[in-house]
Amino acid sequence: MMKNASAQNEKLSGVPVAYDPFSHGELIYTLPSTEAQREIWLAMQMDPEVTLAYNEAAILRIKGQLQIDILREAIQDLIKRHEALRITFTPDGETICVSASRMIAVPLVDISHENEEEQHLRSQGIQKHEVNQPFDIEHGPLIRAQVIKFGEEEYQLLITIHHLVCDGWSWSVIIDDLGALYSAKTKGLVPQLPEPVTIRDYVTLIENSEQALAAEEYWLAQYSDRILSLDMPTDRPRPSVRSYNSARLDWEFDPQLIADLKQLGAKAKCSFLTTLLVGFEVFLHRLSGQDELIVGILAARQAATGQFELVGHCVNLLPIRSHIDGDLSFNAYLKTRRPKILDDFEHQQVTFGSLMKKLDLRRDPSRIPLVPVVLNIDQSIKAEENQFEGLEVEVDEVPRDHDNFELFLNALEKAENVVVLQCQYNTDLHDGETIRSRLRAFEALLGGIVEDPDRKISALPIMSEGKRNKLLVEWNATEANFPREKCIHELFEEQVASRPDKIAVIYEDQQLTYGELNQRANQLANHLISLDVAPGDLVGVFLERSPEIVVALLAVLKAGAVYL
Repeated sequence: MMKNASAQNEKLSGVPVAYDPFSHGELIYTLPSTEAQREIWLAMQMDPEVTLAYNEAAILRIKGQLQIDILREAIQDLIKRHEALRITFTPDGETICVSASRMIAVPLVDISHENEEEQHLRSQGIQKHEVNQPFDIEHGPLIRAQVIKFGEEEYQLLITIHHLVCDGWSWSVIIDDLGALYSAKTKGLVPQLPEPVTIRDYVTLIENSEQALAAEEYWLAQYSDRILSLDMPTDRPRPSVRSYNSARLDWEFDPQLIADLKQLGAKAKCSFLTTLLVGFEVFLHRLSGQDELIVGILAARQAATGQFELVGHCVNLLPIRSHIDGDLSFNAYLKTRRPKILDDFEHQQVTFGSLMKKLDLRRDPSRIPLVPVVLNIDQSIKAEENQFEGLEVEVDEVPRDHDNFELFLNALEKAENVVVLQCQYNTDLHDGETIRSRLRAFEALLGGIVEDPDRKISALPIMSEGKRNKLLVEWNATEANFPREKCIHELFEEQVASRPDKIAVIYEDQQLTYGELNQRANQLANHLISLDVAPGDLVGVFLERSPEIVVALLAVLKAGAVYL
């Protein structure tokens, strides 16, 4: 047993090599890839589009006298500082190769001569191209950067990194370090940065962790019984094989609502993450009608391991399971969820892929297993927190055209009580307007929660008062004066006489004039009469929504009968 452990430690300590088998510079060592990285690598082999779902890009909007050559040097120093940015993978995805150095080009795209509209379209096109440009995982590099010049004091720095070597936590480290490196170089100083964590240190820590085994047992126990997948309503039928086509829609919450929500959570001794997650669970319960839900939550291992300066793919996806009783109040439900969610985060050492291997799940090629919906909370990277000497810098994420989840909600806290919900959604399942409506409904539900947290979950609103009034009052205000002594089909026949060639019915690519509709209704009415349908008889009509149903209803009335 001791011998095996020693062999494992020797394996994880890295194998120094004197040459690069890929002829891209000297390798300082190789390591076995992590379970989380192998999960991504395997998914990429199954569908080429998946690799684009793991392209992560950020835009740094820069105002001021940018020294481009110094910025380029700072980017090279950033890559030299963090091993993850010098990683490639063997063809089987089993081994990480860490290069001693890695140079990348940082081209300048000058669009300062173009007008404002042209600049906007050009920059949007560059961003779109970047997130849709695959990386060479075996040869690298897995980071790209370019500068777009809009004017003498207006620039954008676009950085794209593959998720295999970077996560949400890493982006904060990267931007902070880049600012420090740039600022020091403009002054001719050496930046005072903490010692970075090596990939070897991280891999050694997680691979030898007994906590990972305990965490796996914890999650397997939670899913030892029947597992129900979240089945959200969609705008279109689900494709037989799931796609990764995606778009992003941003929704900014009312700041007062966020302040009230935080205050409500604090009274229950809950963090904002817990309060928002529980509110989201309640919303999904109301939307889907399901009492059992599973929502994915991302947990950064950097915070859990204390390796705060680590750049890499260190995030684990936790399948948070809940059971909702609509007769409970939100306050009561929140209090029951707090200890369970804390326990879930205490056991964040497990990887999603290791659970998938051991859970008895029926696989459906049209769906992602277990967690089609993910909620994440991020702190926005603020310009004042990453000082670029002499520059004003604003950081934003670039929307992707591909995503791994049906719905990925990232709650980005840009300032105190200013939260933007970045919603990536599968465009083969959902329309943008539907997603916008649901985000509006989610905000309405959160508003109902802070207004009366002791109200039953089943009674919480899922639409604003304005929309409720439109649906229940305005759209139902259909009263109209018409001759009470005439029947509907007789009034219709008057329209036929006055406008026979006008369009009466439109359905998809079909249409009927009043004359055509009347002729078909008369034919069917005569047929009903020939079948001994008499005035007052009840005639059943069983048809899908179509022009034929209008013909059928008019025919029944013309025959003097009643339709059901």
